[in-house]
Amino acid sequence: MKKLAVLFLSLTMALLLVACTSSSHRSSSSGSSSSYDYDKGYGYTAPKSGQSFSDYVKEQDPDLYNSMVDRYNSLS
Repeated sequence: MKKLAVLFLSLTMALLLVACTSSSHRSSSSGSSSSYDYDKGYGYTAPKSGQSFSDYVKEQDPDLYNSMVDRYNSLS
């Protein structure tokens, strides 16, 4: 259970970092839009409806996902 929590927190922090970077880039650009464009040059797209967080990360950034799984597995 502890390993799962560490993996979840690590993945969450990584995605928050990407979101913060994307947010600061978005606020500095000119013009506004009522709909959010998920691909701002970072290659990330919107999660599919009902898609789990881990499946989303695995699809969007397999290297990050594998790194987090390796880190999780090394805790035992």
